[in-house]
Amino acid sequence: MKSSLRKEIISWVLAIVFASSLTLVTRIYAFEPRGVRQSSMYPTIEDHDRVFINKMCYYTSKPKRGDVIVFHPNKGFGDDLIKRVIGLPGEYISVSGDEIYINGKLFVENSDKQKTDYKQDFNSASEILEKGIKLNSDEYYVVGDHRNVSMDSRSFGPIKRNQIVGKAFFVFWPLDHVGLIK
Repeated sequence: MKSSLRKEIISWVLAIVFASSLTLVTRIYAFEPRGVRQSSMYPTIEDHDRVFINKMCYYTSKPKRGDVIVFHPNKGFGDDLIKRVIGLPGEYISVSGDEIYINGKLFVENSDKQKTDYKQDFNSASEILEKGIKLNSDEYYVVGDHRNVSMDSRSFGPIKRNQIVGKAFFVFWPLDHVGLIK
C-alpha cells in the first residue's frame, strides 16, 4: 500500500472517530433529541413530536416556573416524562379541582399554557396558607399542560432536582410543529 493512500485512510479514520466521539459526548452531556410518546403536554407538545433537550442549562441555574422539563419519574411510573414546572422549592402547593394554589394564592393560567404568565408573584400572597404539600429545598411540582389526561405531581408527588434530565426547548419534528417551546 502506498504511503499517501495509507495517510489518507488514517486521516479518514481519525476524522470519523473524532466526529463520533464529539457526537457521543454532546449527546450525553449537552443536547439530546427525544421522541414524545404522550399527549399530556398538548397543545405545547404533541404525541410523536421530537424535541431537543438541553442537558447543560441546569448546571449553572435552577429550573424556573414554566420550564418544560424531561425527568425520570418516581419508581413505578414508567419511562422519562415531560412536564411543566409549576411549584418551586420551599413553596406550598395545593390542588382543588382544576385549580392550583401556590402559597395559598391561585395560580392564574391561560387556557393556552404557552401564554400563561409564569412570573406571577407568589411570595407576596397576603397570607401564605400552609396547606397542601410543602416542597423541600430540592423538590419541584410538575404538571402536564393537558391536565385532564396528565399523570404528574398530582399523581406521584413532587420530583427531586436529581431526577431532572434537562429542559425541552425545541420541537424539530414533524416539520409543521417546528419551533421553540414556550
